[in-house]
Amino acid sequence: MTNKLVDYHFMDRDKVTVGLPGVLYEYIVANNGVFLHSENEIFEVMMPITVFKPGQKIRGLQTLEPFLKLPSCKSIQGTQQTSKVPAMLLRRMVTISRRALPNEILFHLNLGSLGEWTMETPAQTTSRMHAKPLEDTVYVPIEVHSHNTMSANFSSMDDADETGLRIYGVLGRVDQDVADFRLRVSIYGHRAVLPYELVFESTPEVKNG
Repeated sequence: MTNKLVDYHFMDRDKVTVGLPGVLYEYIVANNGVFLHSENEIFEVMMPITVFKPGQKIRGLQTLEPFLKLPSCKSIQGTQQTSKVPAMLLRRMVTISRRALPNEILFHLNLGSLGEWTMETPAQTTSRMHAKPLEDTVYVPIEVHSHNTMSANFSSMDDADETGLRIYGVLGRVDQDVADFRLRVSIYGHRAVLPYELVFESTPEVKNG
């Protein structure tokens, strides 16, 4: 029997089993809309595809709420907490983006074995309009690139490139005292914008773009 890459569910029970082996993502029809679920070893996401207006509900189905679950790590006190990307790394990306002006620059963020986030600038080609890695063979859960003095909007080129199961970010207007930061999660081409504080620790050097 061949595993399905895509699965479909109706939220007609208190609990729907999702995350089956071999399934890349799952559509779930709920009382309040249509959702998309996917997960890997780094994060899990429940994304709204269509949200019904008030009064436009499917009777008999359960309600779903969107979420993004990051991995947990132990704090100094020994308690479990969500492993957000430290503000220090976000400030470092802003600083490096300013140094790269007028060009864009690309950052990769990975999770270490102890649950700590690391940031690197991979070998890449850059210009005023693009930043592309020379190699893109290793999975990277979070990818951020700068838009120099432009706004932090995702371009049509970004849409064409950003089709994996990843969190993508754009740092815009990095020439300003407070840069814009726009973040979104992608499930194989389906995308939803996130407040950056959901993934990164907040810092006064950036605001949601």
